[in-house]
Amino acid sequence: MEKTVEIVTDPIQFKRTMEYQALANIDPPVPGTFWGKDFLLVDVDNSGPVSINIPPGTYTGTQLADAAEVALRDAFGDDKMVQLTAGVDNEFSIDFKKASGDGKSTGLPSPIVVDLHDDSIVTTTPENGMTMDTFLSHAQRLITQQLNAYIQDPGDTDGVDATKVDNIGADGKLFKKVIANSPIVTPPLTFDVIKVNHTNPDINSGNAVERYLGYSNVANQPFIKAYDKLFEGAGGGGAIGDNAALGSIHTISADADGYLTVKLNGNVPGDLEVMRFQQNDIDGGGAKPEDYITTFGSEEIAIKKRTFDGADTVYQLDKIIPGGQATITAMTAGGKVQEIVKILAKPSDYVEAYLEDTEGLVEGVREAFA
Repeated sequence: MEKTVEIVTDPIQFKRTMEYQALANIDPPVPGTFWGKDFLLVDVDNSGPVSINIPPGTYTGTQLADAAEVALRDAFGDDKMVQLTAGVDNEFSIDFKKASGDGKSTGLPSPIVVDLHDDSIVTTTPENGMTMDTFLSHAQRLITQQLNAYIQDPGDTDGVDATKVDNIGADGKLFKKVIANSPIVTPPLTFDVIKVNHTNPDINSGNAVERYLGYSNVANQPFIKAYDKLFEGAGGGGAIGDNAALGSIHTISADADGYLTVKLNGNVPGDLEVMRFQQNDIDGGGAKPEDYITTFGSEEIAIKKRTFDGADTVYQLDKIIPGGQATITAMTAGGKVQEIVKILAKPSDYVEAYLEDTEGLVEGVREAFA
């Protein structure tokens, strides 16, 4: 079977690449992933080097050669740049027409204007010209922003103007950006939980509901997902043990068959399907995150069985711990793990989280921007 290599162009994946590992003097490097931007520098007839980008994907040697050939043709084409002139063709408007039943139609009171010279996460210098891939991603990002901004009304309880939602036939769902002090802008936290207040007029009588964005960065591969439940130690992250707080973590153990088992204080309501563990060595004296990842894993674990013993709720998880209870006891000696562990559960039905980039946003575009 022919070996393959992975090409990435999303900046949040850069630390996985051979190029980054060489810059950081990581020894031994983890092979197999390469940075697709500036993959090659080609000089034709001493006209100056031209950077060649390879689209993200997994390639065999033959497929990589074919992709490089296509990229060379694109790079040396004469029609790849899009240049927009201020006041001439940098703006366009979006209108939504509705038939009135008499053969006529009405549009928005004021069309939505998109200025392609505005900055975006794709480029901050659109006025200098863009490749076709950059132009398409940039335009799509600005269109999304303007449509979202059109229906927003900060003064309304649910954040949207119902009349404007109806004007454009939207569903009223909003995209909101969360910028955290860590871990997104201040690596290298392995895990973090970002709490957000979610307001929806159809839920909880319109009052805010706290939901949770679970972030991980294992092996330099950032990932984020929204959850509806968060379980912590007593007092919101303190030592695990007996506590009157419903749902606080009582114990983490392994049962007689070696399955990872979580006991939560009280009769925890709701049907949970998975749990995901979060931990950072925040006090300097606990187990290191990499030890924790090796033992518990960083991904969601399915719940095999739920029981209520009359005082606490016990969940048996679909994961066998090598060494069983002895391993967990060694990890938790002195309360090391238990003081700083959090458990996320129930992937949210109401909130979706993603790291902002444009990968996969526009069909046919071969570069990702973040």
